[in-house]
Amino acid sequence: MHPRLSFLLLCVLTVTHIAAAYRPYRPHDSSDLAQPHRVPRSFKSDNKREVSPPQTPSHVNASIRAVSENASPSARQAIDEPGSSEVAMDTLKSQPVPRYANTTITPPVPSLAARQIHNADYGSSNAPSSSSDSNSTEQAHPSSSASHPSATDSADSNNRREEITEHVRTGPPAARAAAMRGLEISDLTPVYNKNSTTTIPSVNLTETNFSRRFPRASALRLIMASASVNKPKVLVLNAPDKAPSDYVAQLKEKVEFYSIEQASHDVVAGRIAEAVKQNGPFVAFIVFINWWSRPFPWPMDEALIGPLVETGCEMFSSGGAGYDFVDIKYMTAKGVYYANTPKMPALRTADSTAMMILQALRGSSEREADARAGKWLDPSKPLAKDARCSTLGIVGMGNIGKLVSGHMQHFGMKVVYYNRNRLPPYEENGAEFVSFEELLVRSDVISLHCPLNEGTRHLFNKQVFDRMKDDMIIVNTSRGAVIDEDALVEALNSGKVLRAALDVYEFEPKIHPGLIASPRTTLLPHAAVANETFEKDQQMEILLNLETFIRTGKPVNAVNEI
Repeated sequence: MHPRLSFLLLCVLTVTHIAAAYRPYRPHDSSDLAQPHRVPRSFKSDNKREVSPPQTPSHVNASIRAVSENASPSARQAIDEPGSSEVAMDTLKSQPVPRYANTTITPPVPSLAARQIHNADYGSSNAPSSSSDSNSTEQAHPSSSASHPSATDSADSNNRREEITEHVRTGPPAARAAAMRGLEISDLTPVYNKNSTTTIPSVNLTETNFSRRFPRASALRLIMASASVNKPKVLVLNAPDKAPSDYVAQLKEKVEFYSIEQASHDVVAGRIAEAVKQNGPFVAFIVFINWWSRPFPWPMDEALIGPLVETGCEMFSSGGAGYDFVDIKYMTAKGVYYANTPKMPALRTADSTAMMILQALRGSSEREADARAGKWLDPSKPLAKDARCSTLGIVGMGNIGKLVSGHMQHFGMKVVYYNRNRLPPYEENGAEFVSFEELLVRSDVISLHCPLNEGTRHLFNKQVFDRMKDDMIIVNTSRGAVIDEDALVEALNSGKVLRAALDVYEFEPKIHPGLIASPRTTLLPHAAVANETFEKDQQMEILLNLETFIRTGKPVNAVNEI
């Protein structure tokens, strides 16, 4: 035979052989397998193909079919075709899976109820062993006694698990949603939602790590994410009238807002209870506070938000960087988030603080009062202090403190700071970390930027003022109760404190009479953050907390961990 013809024949045989080796495996009985699998051909001495395609547990396929009744048309079509589980996965992977938008089933993070179910089965930290996992894969159904450790649980543990499971099955959307994440499912059945006429998939929970034992569990989550159910409900104190209307409209496509009006604490508590009774449950409560003309509803405590928390509300958010009016311990114990708005006030407050430091250094309030009274430069009064020869001490080096440090270094001030923990060197930006005592004796000006808590209330009292330098200046734009106002008035009258510039007060809106009477004080009505755009930016940051919680299960600015 001609050499070229032989070579061509050899190529044809090789290509044919390779194509045959990678033919898709087609089982004779399609009921044995959930789907066709592409597997390479393996050869033994007899040159026969040997394949062991992975099998999907029959109850998982049954669960997928059960859920298909609530799935979207594209998902339902993919599920209904025999042996099309992989097609269903491919179809559903292209669909977005938000946490609450269009579904109340698949949150990314387990809620407190979900973690309690896990603890009821395995304790606070123990998960099923790998040996039990491997044994369970041989069983046809995870509810069999050998397939999971819960078969050997005590009666108390079983009762607790059943109690929590029932709470999740009949509870609010957030609790039902949390039940899906990272928990094993033995049965998926339509359960009636008491708050609507919508039938939604619910779960009977037996143990954790469904996805580890059955990797195709993600198919169930994706299918259920396409189910059409009611939008989650959000309770709002005052409407977001400053936020862009198009952004609010986008959020309304994902959630359903219910609004109540601002009033005093007890009145708002009654309105919240009534709203929960008439329209609840709610997944979040957000507050757009009216700063000017209505009484504040604080504190945000159990008496105010208890009805929301007890019916499954998992996120609360209000404006401002401070949160001393919030019962954080109560919220954390109940497994719910509180989110503040630290970014909005940071630069505005830092700008105002820099202005107030310069005013106090130069004694501008005294000079303005003289000018208004027809007096010219009074030589009996002290001249302005030179910023370039002064040291600024910052108490609390958070976002605002760091910005103030940068501002005042531009005016030539040396900056020292005291903080609970020293900042990384790259964040200090030229500031020097010192002890609290060293800050007192070195600072010509002290600016306060610490939160108000049990450890900082009246941090600056008579004993602290006595340890300071003479003729020092104090500036406060944090919280009024950080300073003992009686001690401050005494220090001003004695000359220990040369000047004080204050934006916050211990008993707002009342201002200590001694501070008003002193000619050496600069007083603002808690307005350091207020400018023409602050309400819009604050409302946007609150809505961002909500949107992120709906999408991921945790708000952007959560101040507590649950």
